[in-house]
Amino acid sequence: MKLARFRRDERDAIGLVADAVFDISAAIPGLPADMVELLEASDHWFDRIAQACDHAPSYELTEVELLAPIPRPRKVLGIGLNYPAHAAEGGANVPEVQYWFNKQNSCINGPYAPVHMPRVSTKLDYEGELVVVIGHRGRHVSRDRALHQPASFSILSSVPIFRSCAPLCHFSSYVVVTWSWFQSSG
Repeated sequence: MKLARFRRDERDAIGLVADAVFDISAAIPGLPADMVELLEASDHWFDRIAQACDHAPSYELTEVELLAPIPRPRKVLGIGLNYPAHAAEGGANVPEVQYWFNKQNSCINGPYAPVHMPRVSTKLDYEGELVVVIGHRGRHVSRDRALHQPASFSILSSVPIFRSCAPLCHFSSYVVVTWSWFQSSG
């Protein structure tokens, strides 16, 4: 199930993306306007979302402005130097243990929003990243339960200052809700 946030006629909404964008915010009264709230309350909404396409207003992708699906995530964490070619670019080795770092949640930008070059650089880098949206809180999660934690996956284009920090992240147009999380959320 692909869910997106979009704007049409100065109104932000959540949509189900298939062959068109189905305005499920208009079709389902009381649907959370926030994607995180919607994912957290999935057991209450997902059956209704799947059925909403029958009566939801729909728009072509060209008729809407796609927004970052999760504009202000609670946390944005990354793993640095996680494959040999990337580590080699900076003259480093892949670390023995994962190197986690934090990005400010204000770094999130819409999929087609402009990129502003900071004055401190004349060159930006573009890095494709896998986004894992965690749906259930967890700590010391076992391997066999690990794929039940993500609520969805998406793609993010990290736009760091070349060989430096990442001030901006372009979020993909939608999040893809995982079936294993959907089954385990109830």
